[in-house]
Amino acid sequence: MSTLSKIYSSAKEINTDSLRCWLEVNLSNLKNNIESIRSIITDKMDIICVVKANAYGFGSVTIANYLESIGIKYFAVSALQEALDLRTKGNIKGEILILTWTPPCEKETLIKYNLTQTLVDYNYAQKLNELPGTVKCHIKVDTGLNRFGHKSKDIEIFKKMFELKNLNITGIFSHLCREFEFSEEANNFSKSQIENYDKVVEQLQQAGFNVGIKHLMNGLGTLRFNDTKYDMVRPGLILYGLPEDIENDNVKELLTKYKIKPLGSLKCRVMAVKTIEKGEKVGYGGKYVAQDKEKIATISIGFVDGFPCTCSKNKFSVLIKGNLCPITGNVCMDVTMVKVPLECDVQAGDIATIFGFDENGNQLNYQQYFEKTGISVEETISRFGPRITRIYHL
Repeated sequence: MSTLSKIYSSAKEINTDSLRCWLEVNLSNLKNNIESIRSIITDKMDIICVVKANAYGFGSVTIANYLESIGIKYFAVSALQEALDLRTKGNIKGEILILTWTPPCEKETLIKYNLTQTLVDYNYAQKLNELPGTVKCHIKVDTGLNRFGHKSKDIEIFKKMFELKNLNITGIFSHLCREFEFSEEANNFSKSQIENYDKVVEQLQQAGFNVGIKHLMNGLGTLRFNDTKYDMVRPGLILYGLPEDIENDNVKELLTKYKIKPLGSLKCRVMAVKTIEKGEKVGYGGKYVAQDKEKIATISIGFVDGFPCTCSKNKFSVLIKGNLCPITGNVCMDVTMVKVPLECDVQAGDIATIFGFDENGNQLNYQQYFEKTGISVEETISRFGPRITRIYHL
């Protein structure tokens, strides 16, 4: 997990000479995305920013610290250690909700660091309640994902949770799971999720329970449904300017409509350059065969850094000195080989851009990268390894 990093006033201030592989993170675009979300919701609503999985690979501590500096008061993570990193490394003061299970034996830690724990079911709530001390909790309602929580029909179980004396229930939420689909069947499913959640909230309130903070809409749900009857929205992936489904034109149109901007440019170094002759092979297993005399550059990123091996099979190209340079052979653990035009004067130390803007303002659209990985956007970016240095600028 990342620690708090320096924030440069602009990308031009950054000196990357000593870096092997890095992700340039544009915090002005993050602020833009927050402002775009705020333009949809009411003034009475808050934003709980999801910074789990190291802020989807962008560096949770610095991202959360910056978000807090621009007024964000609520954060969501997936695991206890992620929450502790925000408190101890980022000195985050806001509320932190842990979205999944924490071992009940860690209740004392939850209380000590003023964390809010999700109640994944009644059995878990009972175990937390049996231990000393009062811990803040949000109830999870299962509206169709079938992962955590009880169904809307189980209203008596929810009532029993409120009766547990060592739990301070301060909120209730659920999670949309098909909001990125636009078929009539998927739309009806999303509507049923909303209705099931609302039913639980209404019944609990009618029974006299204070349900606390109500939140259901994730990022794309916020853009699609514009539902302002809840207390907060819970954006994740769109904070970082990325769609859940890279090939979905409806999703792209929404991101464009609300001016959601991607945050990152992923770059690495040319490590070595060599010329090979026709018929020579490149990489493990000799899968690539030169069709003529070719120039091969070895660049400083591999699958252990989160650069997927599927990019080899899908013929992905990186950007070097304004040239699109296709991968030759397979992505290795630590490095990758690419074909550079013979006439290109490429040298060791030159920059190779995986996606985003290169040093001369040329852009390799992130969409091309995610299409070629063959795996989901969330999985791709959350795989970015610790050897990738995160650099932040306004």
